[in-house]
Amino acid sequence: MELIFRMCGTPSEENWPGVSKLEGYKLMQGIPQHRNRIREVFSNKIDPYALDLICKMLTLDPQNRLTASQALDHDYFWTNPMPCQPSEYVPPFFKQHESY
Repeated sequence: MELIFRMCGTPSEENWPGVSKLEGYKLMQGIPQHRNRIREVFSNKIDPYALDLICKMLTLDPQNRLTASQALDHDYFWTNPMPCQPSEYVPPFFKQHESY
């Protein structure tokens, strides 16, 4: 859990209203408080649309987290380069061995 908290932030009333009323929350007392660092860590490493999708899927507050349907309709999946059909993709390994 600490690794998750270090990346996504430690649950608190600021980032997840009502979390302190959940069963087990008191067991987390004394755990170091961390802020969400996903954008900071990955901003220069992955596509901005992918980063936005990841951040929205890893939001602590379930009321603000994307549903599966919302995630599938995210701009990441509708922005060029568009994904290809599975039949259009031949892994490089297989291209090397087509003559066999």
